Amino acid sequence: DEALVQLHRSLELADEQHGRNWGGRAAVLHAVGHAYAVNSELDKAITAFRDALALEPLAASTRFLLSRALAENGETSAALTELEKAAKQGLWVSDRLMQGSAFEELKHHPRFRAIRSKMRSNEAPRDNKSDNSKK
Repeated sequence: DEALVQLHRSLELADEQHGRNWGGRAAVLHAVGHAYAVNSELDKAITAFRDALALEPLAASTRFLLSRALAENGETSAALTELEKAAKQGLWVSDRLMQGSAFEELKHHPRFRAIRSKMRSNEAPRDNKSDNSKK
């Protein structure tokens, strides 16, 4: 895949110039992981997401994608652990985005249901301009 070739080349060039801890490296690794996941290369995706999280452990969206890749790879316990961490970091994911993935198979799992509840509590309150509540 050409995108992966370009992403890896970007990593190599920046690593040569700045070492392995340059700003933005985690974002590129996130993109690499996503590209691998889209191509169903789950082991490589998981490695890239974990490398990104080693640099930016509070990147909840990366942790979510890692969790999804783990779930798709059949690593249920690890997937739920990462999803719990993402929820604790404030991640909110819509029900629609959770559909059609390996999370569908987990939707009745008690841990998954607790995580979804936590995520719903993370959702920002919607601005309801028609709300005429008392002041």
